[in-house]
Amino acid sequence: MRQRKSPRLAGYNYALPGAYFVTINNKNSGMWFGEVIGIDLMTNRYGSIASACWSSITEHYPNVTPDVFIAMPNHIHGILFIADAIETKPTTLGMVVGSYKAAVTREMRAAGFDGEVWHGRFYDHIIRTQEELERIRAYVIDNPRRWGEKYGGEV
Repeated sequence: MRQRKSPRLAGYNYALPGAYFVTINNKNSGMWFGEVIGIDLMTNRYGSIASACWSSITEHYPNVTPDVFIAMPNHIHGILFIADAIETKPTTLGMVVGSYKAAVTREMRAAGFDGEVWHGRFYDHIIRTQEELERIRAYVIDNPRRWGEKYGGEV
């Protein structure tokens, strides 16, 4: 069987303190988190679960601070800041994302969702400058408008 290439930056330590931009797609591009009407995002109960779980990341990982976040109909975008580990074991970006995906899946199933929530992988980008951080924050916040212009609110 063919070995998949890892989407992570080769040789990079994802437990290092820093800012990370994360995108996670829904399984089969499922439109589970709401819809965009015009340029306005209308989040449903599953989108609210995704948002609440993002906000609670610090409860599980005290050295991780969630920043801007948006649950689009078929994916999420967010920024995470990882600080030096407080506990003995370092916290990696993969640990945080895996825990987040599991929490959202668990809560969605408890709310009646039946099926797979997430695509197996996630996209990340290491944010290296304040300028880049501000550009990515604007991208996340502006996502519903771009979606609405591209798809007219639908996919």
